[in-house]
Amino acid sequence: MEAYCRFQGKSLLTARVFDAISIHPEDLTDNTTKYLRAPLYPWTRKNTKTLLNKIQRMKEFHVEEIKEEERLSLCEKSYSSECLDQNYIQKDSRNVSWAGVYQIFGGPFEYLRNIIHPSENLKLSSFYFSWHSKAHQNGMRGYWDGEGYGLNNIAFDPLRADKLTNDYRIAFRCMRSL
Repeated sequence: MEAYCRFQGKSLLTARVFDAISIHPEDLTDNTTKYLRAPLYPWTRKNTKTLLNKIQRMKEFHVEEIKEEERLSLCEKSYSSECLDQNYIQKDSRNVSWAGVYQIFGGPFEYLRNIIHPSENLKLSSFYFSWHSKAHQNGMRGYWDGEGYGLNNIAFDPLRADKLTNDYRIAFRCMRSL
């Protein structure tokens, strides 16, 4: 991964840069805001106004409980296990962070170089988890040892993946410093 990024004249995306591009900044013009906090989702400042938040607060979730158009719309923002019947579009303009970066949530696991917390180097929001899982929130990380792609190489405790497999897909991104 690092060699490929270097060949492209770039470096491997770091966790702190990923957080900076995915966490929607607070509205500092709002005088009622007393704290700087990170919203749970990259496309809004108001957690409670999102369908994903409503789903994650349910005791039990069944995909049949939401309308088909809501499911399709949510698949565009967070390609999870409920979306596997839909084509995965890697650069979908409907899934863009405030900083203009595609696919912040969903898709395959994603490796992020993390020098501050090396045991948190894997973005968990992926099609291995249901929307009901807290994996689909900003900053949720797991660990990948970089040696293989099986259950023994990845840790995402205390979360539980819907699709347990012995062959996970892991993506990565390169970044360019300006």
